[in-house]
Amino acid sequence: MSILKKYLLFSIVGLFLLSCSSSPKEKNDFFIIQNGIRYNIDNLYVIKLKKRVFSLASNRKDFSFVISTEPIKFLENSKAIVKLSGTMGAWDEKKALLYNGSDLLNDKDACIYYYRSFGEICNEYINKKKTFGFEKDYAYTFAEYFIEGELMDIESIQDVSIQNLKENSYYIYFFREAESLGEMAFISNIKRTKISFN
Repeated sequence: MSILKKYLLFSIVGLFLLSCSSSPKEKNDFFIIQNGIRYNIDNLYVIKLKKRVFSLASNRKDFSFVISTEPIKFLENSKAIVKLSGTMGAWDEKKALLYNGSDLLNDKDACIYYYRSFGEICNEYINKKKTFGFEKDYAYTFAEYFIEGELMDIESIQDVSIQNLKENSYYIYFFREAESLGEMAFISNIKRTKISFN
């Protein structure tokens, strides 16, 4: 058998084994659920809901979210961002809060303001940012709200019950931690959708 034929045979066998051994990634990572209907945000940008309790859900535990009345500019076109650790928000169960702004910090400011030094922790952060291709990206500090399980009912937004909300449209951003950047920060993947109440 010629070298070329052997190479082609090994290549085909290798590709076959790789396709069998690797488990397919879940495409549908986040959902909104109301009245037993599950809306996949990968397929629907605007989800129409009744002004009643709804649920934020995922096929895996430990995700976070932010709700806003307007699109959040820096999140609109981003698939992943650098987020500083320790900047999550505290919130009461089933009571979602609205997005409240974010500082955008370069490496120097992030190290000084949050860690008061340029020591080992800061160097690890800067080096890992570079490794993952985020060396020119700023770090964000907004408070997102963590859900420890796979589902959370939302009964109110900013202390107003869903039935009494004045706004009819909201933007929801879902986050999942992708890579650690040491003790200082992590890379967070983003998916987004818009809900419209009727």
